[in-house]
Amino acid sequence: MLGLVKRQLPSGFARPANKAEFDKTVLGMIHERWAHYKGARKLLARAVECTPRTADNYLGAEHAPLGYNLMLLARKDAFLRSYLTEMMQPEAGEDAPEQMTMQLPRNLRLVGEP
Repeated sequence: MLGLVKRQLPSGFARPANKAEFDKTVLGMIHERWAHYKGARKLLARAVECTPRTADNYLGAEHAPLGYNLMLLARKDAFLRSYLTEMMQPEAGEDAPEQMTMQLPRNLRLVGEP
């Protein structure tokens, strides 16, 4: 793995107020982590399974990764993973989210069912 620097999230880490703040934070992490490598474009593109053009957009802070690409990037970067985990925790005074349930269609059988 590439040389990782261990970092701690500051206590009382501020949650982003909107998507723009979240994107700015994620793009800052990407730039800090990847931009100094020679061939950063190709390294990031391979890590996130995207095109080099998309990796350029991430490095140039034009667009932040979404969905699948964000998940792949979090697998490679422990600091980003800890940031995302922190964002998923309920805030103080907020009730924990209820567990979601899903009703399966009647004709669908689970593996191992007769």
